Amino acid sequence: RLRKRRAAPTLIGLLGDARVRDEAADALVAMGDRVLGSLRDQLTDGEVDRSRRIEIPAILARIGGSGAHGDTDVGSRQRRGVIDPIADHQDRAG
Repeated sequence: RLRKRRAAPTLIGLLGDARVRDEAADALVAMGDRVLGSLRDQLTDGEVDRSRRIEIPAILARIGGSGAHGDTDVGSRQRRGVIDPIADHQDRAG
């Protein structure tokens, strides 16, 4: 398990490569809940290349594990450290 989790940063990096993007995403989904933290960190890090970040929400939805999706309020996301600028803007806009 630990070895698989160590592969997550490499696989997340490959999300920016169109040649292997689908395979990297499939491998991350197969890792399940163990990689949720890494995926969320990358999603919220403005320094991470957009081509990688744009793939992450679909991967989180595919994992479908506890907390991977279905947050309906800003407070819930913030308490868990998940900041989704688009959803937060929609919440504020009303």
